[in-house]
Amino acid sequence: MDPMSALTLIGTGLGLVDRFYDLAKKWKGEPAGEHSVNVDAEADKLVVRAHGQVQEVSADELQMSAFDQVRHDTLMERITIYWTRYNAIDVERAAAAGDEKARLGVQMDRLRDELCPDFRQLVKMYETILRVSLPDHYTLYDVCAGPS
Repeated sequence: MDPMSALTLIGTGLGLVDRFYDLAKKWKGEPAGEHSVNVDAEADKLVVRAHGQVQEVSADELQMSAFDQVRHDTLMERITIYWTRYNAIDVERAAAAGDEKARLGVQMDRLRDELCPDFRQLVKMYETILRVSLPDHYTLYDVCAGPS
């Protein structure tokens, strides 16, 4: 994979982590709030903003030898399956009542438990490739059962 494609893939993957984080916070009845770390794609680089500091990573700075395409694709396939179902249940749950709402809540908890380790592995892979630590909400600490 070429470095520019990898940058795009990482930006997309981290965006998915952001959406999972926000939905998991909503499910827990907590406001998502502002993320203390933001990663944005800008032209030929990713810009990491964390605690008032800005770090830019260009395509030529990526540690491409750390990119495991097979592992990445496998994680993304699993995440896509669970994420699609997680979203669908969230929609179903909004219209459900009583016991059905509780049953769907249990399903969401189980899916979150499946998604958390996969998202954490994905973020660790991205950190290695970017050579940048992605703290705070990318650890998913406050939406998952704890650190892994």
